[in-house]
Amino acid sequence: MFSEITLPSIGRWAQQHLASVLLAMGAVAFDAAFDRLVAPAANITLNGEALSRDAYKDWLLAGNVPCASRDLAFLEVVEVPTYDIKAILQAGVVSLVYNATCGSTGVVSSLHLSINRVDDLCPTPVGHIHGDCDSRRVVDVNHIISNIPRTVERFSGRLS
Repeated sequence: MFSEITLPSIGRWAQQHLASVLLAMGAVAFDAAFDRLVAPAANITLNGEALSRDAYKDWLLAGNVPCASRDLAFLEVVEVPTYDIKAILQAGVVSLVYNATCGSTGVVSSLHLSINRVDDLCPTPVGHIHGDCDSRRVVDVNHIISNIPRTVERFSGRLS
């Protein structure tokens, strides 16, 4: 009896993979986690500036690997799957807002991701054997991050 793998929703997938990157211990673990998250030809914007995949990876690596103990909290997760019913768990957009702290240093971040299948990442199935390859990757990244502590002012009332 053969069964397909059960894929998590794109929101859960994004949280799990981002956590793997941000909590990775060492460059080897970081590289593997990053490669499972970001597509090889991804379009990346960091605080309004376009970056290459390698530059974004280096930027993340510089801020993460030196941290031996990190706390990560997802404050908001919004996911909008694609309207194609066959690809509903495989593609869409996800917005994550999270806090990450390392010792006494903390950041607040908003991360907007477009996720899609990258078919050439998985081997071609042989017969009925489909394996457990998840070819989803982030193809567009818009990352806004600040290490300046901020207070959030809630708006209450009506707009006229």
